[in-house]
Amino acid sequence: MSKKVSVIVATCKREKTLIKALESVANQSYKNLEIILIDDNADVEWNEKVGKIVEDFKTNNPTVEIIYFASLDNLGSAKARNKGIELSTGEYITFLDDDDVYLIEKVEKQVEFMIENALDFSVTNLELYYTNGKLAQRRVRDYIKSTDSKKLLEYHLMHNIT
Repeated sequence: MSKKVSVIVATCKREKTLIKALESVANQSYKNLEIILIDDNADVEWNEKVGKIVEDFKTNNPTVEIIYFASLDNLGSAKARNKGIELSTGEYITFLDDDDVYLIEKVEKQVEFMIENALDFSVTNLELYYTNGKLAQRRVRDYIKSTDSKKLLEYHLMHNIT
C-alpha cells in the first residue's frame, strides 16, 4: 500500500483557478491522496461558490477524497494551511495554492524520491507562467547544498523556497 498524501489547498476569492487546481490533483498518477480544502473566504456568497465547486468536484471525481472546511473567519494563508495540517490524515503533506496546478506525476515522483532517500521533507523546482501561457520564471533549487535548519532558513530568506 502506498503512503497517503494530504494535499492542502487554502482558497480565498478564486473560482476558476481553484477548479483547475483541484482537477490537477484529481489527475495525479499517484492515487492514494486526499485533498484538504480550506475555504478562507469568510463570506457567505463565496462559501456558497466554493461549496458548489466541491459538490461538482465530488460528482466528477467520486474516487478522490476531499475534506472541505469553511472558516468563519479569514485566517490568512499560514493559519489556513495549519488548519489543513490539523485535518490531514496523510503520512505526507504537500501544499497547492488555489491559483496553481500540479503536473501529472508531481506527487508520485516526489514521494518516490523521499522514500528512496529516506527524507522527511523535500522541495521541488517550479515554473511560473503568465495567464497567456508564456513562461515567466523557472526556479531551480540547485543552490540547496545543506539541509540543516540554519542553512534552510537562509536559503528561504534568500530564495523563497516555500
